[in-house]
Amino acid sequence: IREGHRFVSETDTEVVPHLLEKFFRKTQNVEKAFLRTLNQIEGTFAIAVISTHHSGQIYCAKRESPLMLGIGDELKFVGSDFNSFIDHTKNAVIIDDDEYAIVSRDSYVVKNYLTQEEVNKTITKIEWDSETSKKGGYPHYMLKEIYEQPQTVNNALDIEQRSMDEMVDLLHNSSNVYLVGVGTTFYVAKYAKYLFSFLAGKFFPSVSSDEFIALANLDTKTLLLAISQSGETYDTISALKQAQAKKAKTAAVVNVMGSTIARMVDKVILQGSGPEICVISTKAALSQMVLMNLLALKLGLKNKTINRTRYRKHIDALHELPGIIQSILNERSGFIHRLAHQYSKARNWLYLGRGIYYPIALESALKMKEVAYIHAEGMPGGFLKHGTLALIDSDMYTI
Repeated sequence: IREGHRFVSETDTEVVPHLLEKFFRKTQNVEKAFLRTLNQIEGTFAIAVISTHHSGQIYCAKRESPLMLGIGDELKFVGSDFNSFIDHTKNAVIIDDDEYAIVSRDSYVVKNYLTQEEVNKTITKIEWDSETSKKGGYPHYMLKEIYEQPQTVNNALDIEQRSMDEMVDLLHNSSNVYLVGVGTTFYVAKYAKYLFSFLAGKFFPSVSSDEFIALANLDTKTLLLAISQSGETYDTISALKQAQAKKAKTAAVVNVMGSTIARMVDKVILQGSGPEICVISTKAALSQMVLMNLLALKLGLKNKTINRTRYRKHIDALHELPGIIQSILNERSGFIHRLAHQYSKARNWLYLGRGIYYPIALESALKMKEVAYIHAEGMPGGFLKHGTLALIDSDMYTI
């Protein structure tokens, strides 16, 4: 401001073009101005810059935020997600921290922005079908992804057995295991805590990744198992970095191939749910729950806390799940619509669950909040009489 720059918005992003302008005046070189700007910026970011001085190029860089290039034969793309260019190319280059890229229509180069030396990057092949990232006639992505759940469960059940067995060995050989996620994936982790307890006889604490650093006791025999749809969740990445700094082992169940978490852990299971465009997780969370069942069953078999007959019974039940979900979607959707209409004026909801249904109650309340913008709380069934009962009246609805 002292140098005469005038700000017209309230976003801190506007600092970037002003810094670029300042450094370009000094260097008369867009790349040098971009590098000097990067060295001034603090915090996390993913930025792309177009300059009238080099109108055919895009300069881009990141720090602790996703950034990737789409590499087509005649076109190049810059985005934070595969879905931004999957219709045009299935070849991607993942940009890492401390790197920047210069992209034009027919070429690209990636460099280290501390040394300015070129970095050789491998091409990541996107295995998703571009059609899965389209709405396909549904009014919105969330509904589409709900109706994709039967196939999502089948995909989870078809995960390569060797990959699952390697994860089970990692769990078995670790003296201390933390199950980590945040938001929906934290509730998946809490759900998994019950599964590992009664199927495998193991207590693996579930920790919200934003609280992990304050709670975890880590050593070389510790395993952190992270759960993430995007593989880019900031708090979960921070928890993994903390674990790695303490020489603990790391693993993850992730949906997005090539994501930061998928690349940084010792062992990853790619859950194969396909693109989840809606911010609110549905099919990806269900897939993670199925995978947690499979891991707990396999660990239970390895620990001999369940026998082969019980294991087979649970596996058979999981294979029935896609048909059950499809039946509900086909035959009960009208009934669900009528219920929703009947209670659409309710503004306060309690979701109660005991045992493994406690994390289900928490996730259900979260869905009510983020989908319908209605106050909802999830809690263990026994909590109701400890204070919350005082709030019960004709305006409070309970599931």
